[in-house]
Amino acid sequence: MFLHAFKNLFTFKTNKSLLNKGIRRRLELLGLEERITPAVPFSPAFPNAIFITTGSGPVTTSASFTVTFNQSVTGVDATDFNLIASGSVANGTISSVTGSGATYTINVTGITGTGTLGLNLVDLPSITALPSFAAQSTFSTGTNPSSVTLGDVNADGRLDMISANFSTNDVSVLLQW
Repeated sequence: MFLHAFKNLFTFKTNKSLLNKGIRRRLELLGLEERITPAVPFSPAFPNAIFITTGSGPVTTSASFTVTFNQSVTGVDATDFNLIASGSVANGTISSVTGSGATYTINVTGITGTGTLGLNLVDLPSITALPSFAAQSTFSTGTNPSSVTLGDVNADGRLDMISANFSTNDVSVLLQW
């Protein structure tokens, strides 16, 4: 009965309201309602700067900043930064942006006056994250899998994969380690 009821979680019904009620009721009957956490839609992490540092020592007419992002990015250029000056510092210009991956160097030249000079990241959409994927892994399920869903089956905070197998009338649960 367990396998048949679990398989029915994945059957197509035209009335979504009835489908959702049916799924909840089946989970209650199986004692899994509290244990399976629904999957969250994929939301890519947006890149952001986690460190902006500069070298030590006195600055005369030029300065160099190192910007470290939380992930590998592309599209980093001078328009992505603002210079913040205090005191009588003036005329600083971002002359070059070099680097790749998660680390970039921003060079500032033409600095005059005394005081401090800082660098802020501007919120522009030109910086984008580079996609990264793990190596492909292949997992076996039962015969003729007909549906798949994600849920935290073993309550470890990680999404596991559940497959309903049509031909064998059983379920495969693939736990994420």
